Amino acid sequence: MRNKAEVRKVSIFEYDEEDTRRAMREYEYERGVIEGEAKAVLHLLRGKGEISIELQKEIMAEKNIDVLEDWLNFAAEAKSVDEFIKRK
Repeated sequence: MRNKAEVRKVSIFEYDEEDTRRAMREYEYERGVIEGEAKAVLHLLRGKGEISIELQKEIMAEKNIDVLEDWLNFAAEAKSVDEFIKRK
C-alpha cells in the first residue's frame, strides 16, 4: 500500500510527460508548416515585383493555414504583387 501511491504518482507523471512531448511535437510541426507556407507565398511574389516590408511582415505574421493556402493560390495566379494585394 505504501508504494502504491508512489507508483501512481510516477505513472501519472510519465503519462503527462509523454502527452506534453507529443503536444509540443504537434505544435512545432504545425508552426513549421505555417512558416513554410508563408515563405512559399513570398517566394512566388518575389518573381512578380517589389514586395513591401509591410506586406512581408503581414504574410509572415499570418498564423491561419487556410488564409495562407488561399494567399499561396492567389500568389501563383497573380501577374503582379499589386494584383495579389487587390485579391487577398
